Amino acid sequence: MIQRIQTVYLLVGAGCVGSVYLFENLWTGPVAAESAWFVPVTTVLFGLSVVGALAAIFLFGDRQRQRTVVLVLRYVTMVGIVSLFGGLYIAEALPFQISVQSGLGAWLSLFLPILGYVLFSMARRRIERDIELIRSMDRLR
Repeated sequence: MIQRIQTVYLLVGAGCVGSVYLFENLWTGPVAAESAWFVPVTTVLFGLSVVGALAAIFLFGDRQRQRTVVLVLRYVTMVGIVSLFGGLYIAEALPFQISVQSGLGAWLSLFLPILGYVLFSMARRRIERDIELIRSMDRLR
């Protein structure tokens, strides 16, 4: 299970998406006060991404299902990223809209979900390679 590189990608991606919750300025800032939908929607979407990534790690025996779960995971993460950026844009609270020195936490809260998406994409690519490798080995038998 841990010997496969996509397991590492999924675990680090779940850590990146889950670490968005560590930045309290995102959840208690002007966006949360201005938009009632922002906190519940982003919490559910990023929470589903984290739980889905951790669940996909344990689907190593069924690669087809793991590939499907990671594909859905990528879509959920992308919708979470769009809702995060959309909510911040509506409230005019994006770090580059406020000032250049808005803090490292604000920039990380925007960068980490994108990094998680990239890691989920890399995991899916590696799962595809595993599926192709198994198919080619079955042809040789």
